[in-house]
Amino acid sequence: MPPAQQHEPPLVAAVAAALIAGGLAGHGAFSQPYLTPMGNAAITACAATAGAMLVYALYPSHLRAAAVTILIAAMILGGVSWRYLRLGDPVPPGVASLIGGCTRYNLYAQNRFPPLGARVMAAPLPDAKKVDGRAGNEIVTVDGWVRTKAPYPTNPEPWNSDIWFHLADQSGWVSFAGVRSAPTSPDMNGRDPYGGEPAGLDRSCEGSVRWA
Repeated sequence: MPPAQQHEPPLVAAVAAALIAGGLAGHGAFSQPYLTPMGNAAITACAATAGAMLVYALYPSHLRAAAVTILIAAMILGGVSWRYLRLGDPVPPGVASLIGGCTRYNLYAQNRFPPLGARVMAAPLPDAKKVDGRAGNEIVTVDGWVRTKAPYPTNPEPWNSDIWFHLADQSGWVSFAGVRSAPTSPDMNGRDPYGGEPAGLDRSCEGSVRWA
């Protein structure tokens, strides 16, 4: 039998499929509070890519194998985005939320000076209601930070900072002085001026407060 004749699919068909698939996925993603902004964009891009590659995969052309590979990769990447770029838990009543921020990362509750640990506050303010706490050296997962009012203005630098970190599980806020970038050992008498490694401040993680 003669080999099957190969045809290139019309470019307009691939573009139309990409627009339709991306549009539907984007509408579904951006209209629901399930994913981060990056997650919404990733799902939309993966769907658009998959739509275009599906057109090429259905045509008996020399591009079919590559199209199938890219189609599978887009589907896998979409699944990864859905799994790892989701928003945190719903914001509890009375707790201020974060606008903006970045991908979540880990800090550690301070374990250097008494009282050990970190207070979790309902808002990034010194006089806000305490809603929880973290034990010394307990991992504190955050997704951004804001500047408001310093809770410990008489502390030596940098522990007099007005920066507050937002907990990624939406449960509250911890002060800059309450966390470190690495575990610390206690100095209960305060004789050592070294307070531990301060939390890093990536400018892309700075956000603003949506007050409850």
